[in-house]
Amino acid sequence: MKQLIVTLFLFAIANQATATPLDVTVQGPAGQLAGTIETPQTPSRAAALILPGSGPTDRNGNNPLGLFAASYQMLAVDLAAEGITTLRFDKRGIGASQGDPNDVTLSEFAEDATAWIAELLRQTGEDCVWLLGHSEGAIIATMLAERDDVCGIALLAAPGRNVGDLFREQVASQPLIAPSAEAFDIALQEFAAGGTPDLSGLHPGLHSIFAPQTARYMRDLIAANPGDLLAATTVPVLILHGDGDVQAPPSEAAPLVAARPDAEAHVLSGMTHVLKRAIPRDQAPSNEAFTQASLATYADPNAPLHEELVPLLTQFMTGSEATEADSAPAPAVVPAPVQSESK
Repeated sequence: MKQLIVTLFLFAIANQATATPLDVTVQGPAGQLAGTIETPQTPSRAAALILPGSGPTDRNGNNPLGLFAASYQMLAVDLAAEGITTLRFDKRGIGASQGDPNDVTLSEFAEDATAWIAELLRQTGEDCVWLLGHSEGAIIATMLAERDDVCGIALLAAPGRNVGDLFREQVASQPLIAPSAEAFDIALQEFAAGGTPDLSGLHPGLHSIFAPQTARYMRDLIAANPGDLLAATTVPVLILHGDGDVQAPPSEAAPLVAARPDAEAHVLSGMTHVLKRAIPRDQAPSNEAFTQASLATYADPNAPLHEELVPLLTQFMTGSEATEADSAPAPAVVPAPVQSESK
């Protein structure tokens, strides 16, 4: 833990010349919410709200379930270097934000995001903000896309199909939990219908999906169909997936592109679900090696963001290319052993 804290401290010191962080709070429907605005040293060219993925995720993109990649903090600092102001936040009930992190729905997360949109507009004086939705956050971004104060949405590692179907594929594709795939399918159907499934045949790592305290949220999530939501939007859309992702593989882009054929879409070589580089699936010696390499990035705050991510986001939001420094290739992540499942 001490090494992780030192690493994040040095990361912040190394980037303080390009960004100025400001801690802010807003009043949400369930209590006070806390976040950080990252302001560039140069005049701001755009403002973006980072909408986090699932789980007890804080403003930096970390959570106690094995996620210590600091991806949102890195994204905010890198975008500030391109003149883009960002706001990132602790989810409801996480970190310094109040509220119950379990008893919540996607619509209620969207209400929290709406409060943050208003704060970012107030702080920057912009007419509209860009929504950068990661994983679950991409669903929230799509739900809010047609607001007058939203410039456009970027969907990062987003689910494209019904989320319940995506969960089934994730279970079947990961060697550690794949033996539970059939039992998981039966349990998920019963759970979605409002029942209490028998979990005795499931890998213990899957039990949390069916926890009673999060049932309202999970039933809402597994019923979501991102493609249908996106089809109802008209704002500019950027869709980014990575072929190093074990949670939302590039195949998830197809329903999104079908819903919005005019959207800009890219598959980034080796990008994992936490927006960092590992190895592409077709270059891995086995599915197990691919999964291990991908999950290793979840706990590595030293690994940089994928080298194409910030340039593509900058181009999308400002209409101009990123600086040459941000476009330089980053080294591939060296896979490290993964001792436990990460979400």
